[in-house]
Amino acid sequence: MLKDIMINGNGGWLGAVARLGLPVALSLGLTYFLVVQVSTSQANIIASQQTIMASQVEAKAMTTTFTLEQRQGVRQMLALLLQTCLNTSVSPAQQQACLVAAR
Repeated sequence: MLKDIMINGNGGWLGAVARLGLPVALSLGLTYFLVVQVSTSQANIIASQQTIMASQVEAKAMTTTFTLEQRQGVRQMLALLLQTCLNTSVSPAQQQACLVAAR
């Protein structure tokens, strides 16, 4: 009904102003415009929230992968340090100290 009053139905804008008066026609037009804007804004906000949620899930997966790779790297470095310590020790006491330090 509002669309018929405002857009080419029953005289278009001029017909609406003639029947309802300028203040009423303008207020109806602005109300319609604002309702459309709010609906569009809400749709954009919902779409943005979904994008943010998807990004958070992806970031969590990447963080988990990085953490696993980091732990694997730390284990490899500790193994290399232990091997270096054992290879450079000259007495059994030093080798024992390397093994104790590796725990």
